[in-house]
Amino acid sequence: MKNKLISLSLFLSLSFLAINAQVKDTMNLKHFQYLANKQIGTQIKDWSLKDLKGNIHKSEDLKGKIILVNFWAIRCGACIMIDKDLKDLQSRFDSIGFKIVDIECDNRNDSSKINRFTLKKKICENTLIDGYNTRLKYGVVAFPTLFLIDRSGKIVYNHLGYFYNDKKNEMIEQIKKIK
Repeated sequence: MKNKLISLSLFLSLSFLAINAQVKDTMNLKHFQYLANKQIGTQIKDWSLKDLKGNIHKSEDLKGKIILVNFWAIRCGACIMIDKDLKDLQSRFDSIGFKIVDIECDNRNDSSKINRFTLKKKICENTLIDGYNTRLKYGVVAFPTLFLIDRSGKIVYNHLGYFYNDKKNEMIEQIKKIK
């Protein structure tokens, strides 16, 4: 009987911890989405970042194009999973001047490590690096975070996390609105 009570007590404690963690994660997700939503309607932030070959890319060079900025990190599983969907979007909308800008935001990695990772996984091949400060300008605290920017440089849509359910279709509709 005593063992059953201990087991029940342990089970209830672990269940409470699991539920509490889920609630906390949901609250964090809502807060992260709130931070991303604050960017809607604002202009693209100024940045200048290097690619994996050392070439400099500036946000001002993207004016006149439809841009999807993908803030990602090597340690993020959802970032790896979403890359296939992003490639699909790129090929689907390439003809209208749509461009994806992948910004790796975990400053713990040097360019050679990021390059090996992107080649091995065949993802984010055109990654810009050292994006930690750039992500702070956008209020990005979770990965992946995507910002859709229209031809005038205004952020018109964002997405946080993997494309679950109809979120990819929602992104497609947002891109079509800009055409």
